[in-house]
Amino acid sequence: MNTIHFLIDTGRLRPHNHTMIERSNNDTAALVAEICEAVAVPWSERIHNAAGCSPARGEADRFRNIRGFILHDTIHKILAGIAGECGRDFMIGSLDTFMKLQSLEATGPEDAVDFLLMLKTLVEEHAAGRDGAGKEAVRVIDAALDEWISVAKELYHEYRALIPRLKSRERRRTEIRVLNENKSVEAGQ
Repeated sequence: MNTIHFLIDTGRLRPHNHTMIERSNNDTAALVAEICEAVAVPWSERIHNAAGCSPARGEADRFRNIRGFILHDTIHKILAGIAGECGRDFMIGSLDTFMKLQSLEATGPEDAVDFLLMLKTLVEEHAAGRDGAGKEAVRVIDAALDEWISVAKELYHEYRALIPRLKSRERRRTEIRVLNENKSVEAGQ
């Protein structure tokens, strides 16, 4: 089992620490959903361009483009979580697989959460010039994104800490395989 598959397949028990976004009224909630819907396509395009992979929309076999599938799935879960009220467990579940990949590829926690900072920038650009309920919706999204960023950084650090142990385990496994192959060759002679 290589490092990527181990990280993806490893599950963790986490405490039920719910962080709910409070909505002041239905108008704000509707505007939050509207803004999330409006920025979904541009955000997805920016992320896929930065990641250098195709978006995996409508592909029947998700294993042909696993990175694209993971990105596509993560993007939709994040936007659904921001548009609706979600707890910390939902955030962790939504970010889990993508942050495992980021822990292997990103140079640091800021680089790992860059995709969420892109969304923050898009929301600000989209909502520029809004007032009243529009500003409140942007404030709600901004607060939600701060929480998502915090959870993403936490997951990045958690998975990054696993890498030395995984490398050691992989090195041992490789050494054992070589020893077993040598025994098989010796037994055959």
